[in-house]
Amino acid sequence: MSNKTRLAGFLFSKPSPETVWQKARVVDYASALNGYRMDRYGNWIHFKEYGNRNSRYGWEMDHNPIPKSSGGLDIYDNLEPVYWKANVQKSDSIGVGLQYLYTSR
Repeated sequence: MSNKTRLAGFLFSKPSPETVWQKARVVDYASALNGYRMDRYGNWIHFKEYGNRNSRYGWEMDHNPIPKSSGGLDIYDNLEPVYWKANVQKSDSIGVGLQYLYTSR
C-alpha cells in the first residue's frame, strides 16, 4: 500500500501520526506533558497509544470530513486524531458533529 496521495496532479505523503496528533486538543499543561490530549468528541487519547485498540486511550487517524470510502484523501486537512471506539462507531459517516458516549478516562 502506498503512503502517497495524488491530488490535482501533485503527489502528497500521508501525514505521520505525530503530525496529525497536533490537531488533538490540549486540555491542560500537566496532561499534555504526560502525553494526553482530547479528540474532537471529548475522549481522552494518549500519544503512545496510536493504533492500539486494546487501550482505553488508543486513537486512530480518522478521515474527516470525507471518509476514505467516499473518496477522502490521506492529506492533513482530511485527517484528525480520534479515540478508536469513536472511530469505529463513526465508521463511514460523512460530516462532523457526531457525539460519542465513550469516555476513555
